[in-house]
Amino acid sequence: IVVDSDELVCKSRGYKYVSGQCIKFYNTKKTYAQARAVCQAEGAHLYHFTSRDRDLPVIRNTTTGFVWLGADDWKEEGKFVYSDGTPVPDDVWNTGEPNNQHGKQ
Repeated sequence: IVVDSDELVCKSRGYKYVSGQCIKFYNTKKTYAQARAVCQAEGAHLYHFTSRDRDLPVIRNTTTGFVWLGADDWKEEGKFVYSDGTPVPDDVWNTGEPNNQHGKQ
């Protein structure tokens, strides 16, 4: 979960302040839709991965678990956008992705 705020507000809401963002990770396994709904209920959004150089260290230094990105192709198959409508940069995907977790998502 990510919300934009200052460090004191982050900590008061149970978030970690990392690279100018408030971040919270949950250890409960959820589908993409469930994870997105939890974020929205908190006034936040799933992580928007903007560049490998910026975001990989944030993820790697903050959690060791699976992370949902806040992007989907619900409106147009194969065209991934973040919840705010911003297109997902091509360089954020690993080789062979996005792949719908081999049909399991």
